Amino acid sequence: LAVAQHPEAALADAYLKVRTALEFAMLSRPAHTLMVTSASESEGKTTTACNLAWAMASSGRRVVLADVDFRRPRIHSVFGVGDRPGMTDHVLHRIPLDDAVLHVQHAGLELAILPAGLLPPSPSDFLSSPPFLELVRSVERESDLIVMDTPPVLPVSDALTLARHVDATIVVVKCGQTTKDELATAIESLHRAGAAVVGLVLVGVDHPNGYRSYGYRATGAAAALPTTPPSPVEFAARPAGKGPTR
Repeated sequence: LAVAQHPEAALADAYLKVRTALEFAMLSRPAHTLMVTSASESEGKTTTACNLAWAMASSGRRVVLADVDFRRPRIHSVFGVGDRPGMTDHVLHRIPLDDAVLHVQHAGLELAILPAGLLPPSPSDFLSSPPFLELVRSVERESDLIVMDTPPVLPVSDALTLARHVDATIVVVKCGQTTKDELATAIESLHRAGAAVVGLVLVGVDHPNGYRSYGYRATGAAAALPTTPPSPVEFAARPAGKGPTR
C-alpha cells in the first residue's frame, strides 16, 4: 500500500494530493460516507479506496474502510486480514459489530477495516435493506469518515442502489481502458440514482518522463500526479472487539 509503505514516495504523494482535492470538495459538501466506484472492472477502485482511506486516517480522522463489494471483496486481502466475520455476519447472525471490525496498524498509524463477511445471494437487495443501512448509520456515528469500496457501476446495480444513501461518490477512471461512453453512462446512471459525484480519479496516465501518474478532478480543479508502482507491505492486525474506530 503506497501511502503506508512509502509515505515520501511520488505515488504516496499522489494519493495525498487526491485527499487534499477531496477535502476542498467537502468544504462545500460535508461528507461522512464516501463511495468509491468505477465504470467497469479492474480500473483501480479498490487500490484507490485503500490508499485514500489510509491518507485520510493519516490526517487524524477516525476512518473506517468498508468492503461493500459483496461480489468480489478484496480489501481483506490487501491488508492480509481475514474476511470473516464482517458486515453480513453482523446483520444476519447478530454478531457484535465490535467483533466484525479489524484494526490494522503500520508505522504508528491505525485504520479500522470492516470486511464484507459472508457473501449474500442478492447483494443489491442486501445493500438496500434497512438492517444494512442502520449498520452504516451506526458506524457513521462512531467515526469521522466511512470509505466504501463498491462494485463497478455498469456490470451490476449495487453501487446505484447504495448511491443515494451516501454523502459523496468518486469515480475511478483508468487511462487507456475506460472509454468515454462507459464513463458518461456510469456518471449519468449515478446521477439518476441520486449520487453526489464529487470527482474523478484518473489512474494510469503516461507521464512524459516515463512513469505513471494519477489525477483527480473535483469542482473544476484538476491535477496530474506522478506515481511509481507500489510493493506489498506488512500490517499488524489488532484483534476485533475494540470498536469501529481508534
